[in-house]
Amino acid sequence: MEASTGLIGGSASHEFMVISEVGEDILVYCENCEYGANAELEMHGPGRAFGGESRSIEEVKTPGMITIDDVAGFLDTTCDGVLKCVLYVVGNEALAVFVPGYREVSEAKLMTALGTDEFHVMRDDERDLYPTITPGYTGPVGLEGVRVLFDAEARGARGLVCGANKLDYHYTGVEEGRDFTAEPVADIAGAVEGDLCPRCDGILKIARGIEIGHIFKLGTKYTDPLKVEFTGEDGALHPVIMGTYGIGTSRMLQTIVEQHNDEGGISWPKAVAPLPVQIVVVGPGRPDQAEAADRLERELAARGYQALVDDREVSPGVKFNDADLIGLPVQIVVGKKLADGKVDLKTRHTGERRDVALEEALEGFERALAEAP
Repeated sequence: MEASTGLIGGSASHEFMVISEVGEDILVYCENCEYGANAELEMHGPGRAFGGESRSIEEVKTPGMITIDDVAGFLDTTCDGVLKCVLYVVGNEALAVFVPGYREVSEAKLMTALGTDEFHVMRDDERDLYPTITPGYTGPVGLEGVRVLFDAEARGARGLVCGANKLDYHYTGVEEGRDFTAEPVADIAGAVEGDLCPRCDGILKIARGIEIGHIFKLGTKYTDPLKVEFTGEDGALHPVIMGTYGIGTSRMLQTIVEQHNDEGGISWPKAVAPLPVQIVVVGPGRPDQAEAADRLERELAARGYQALVDDREVSPGVKFNDADLIGLPVQIVVGKKLADGKVDLKTRHTGERRDVALEEALEGFERALAEAP
């Protein structure tokens, strides 16, 4: 995913993401091409029309209507036809930010547009400091003495509903270029599902994601000031070109568990499983079962496999539940079937169980491990 370089800097950076509902980042990506970006850096084309038909402007009483949904419902329109205003305070200055009613302000983009992160949404206790603003009813028509910023989608929009800068009133039929001018303008609104990809006009998808890696092109940002140089083949000194490549090894484990689990617990992929196999001894007090488990553990070790052995004096149900919770790729259950010379093999990922002869348990385990994801 294309990402911000942040404080580290450099000319570009990319994040490596795993899609997850519990992710801390919002991702915007196209299923039709390779475009993908963190929401703070994404670009999009509108996937639906903003505004409506051109008509004359009209002031309409909207008592107590301050939310976009309330206003749209009262005026028999949708959020697609409402120009939303979000009030901010930048330093000591009020800022009215206008975006389509179906979008949210991207504060990461707003920070880029303003060139500062020293801003916040106007608080209720700050409203008296700016008497020219009517919160809940602020619109661009006739608004004076207040700094404004428009999302690029406002350009050319018509048939809009917006605040009338008057308590309990909104305008309908507002048209950019006729009733107000969208200036200055910047890309400050976040993407929504159904927007168009900036690369191929495919449909954009939005998901949460977990960052598991981040790479930066640092160039000579640090080596130039420090005069870190090398002698090239031409015999001349050149600045060292840097890059940084990070993998979140600690969060990788959490992410793997998040992606590979079921109602029973973890289901480790074999490539990263702590151990490949767990031996569950149903009756550890029975000499035949204890001896068979010990033999399996030694024979597995001889082939290079370390096993986790559960020979606790607890009920079989507890052991089976714990084995699924721990989630090693293969389980070998040594229980009553040993009387017939057999053990159970269970593949954790599929839950498939099969009986195998004790003498064939190692080969059966290796086949099960090979079939495991």
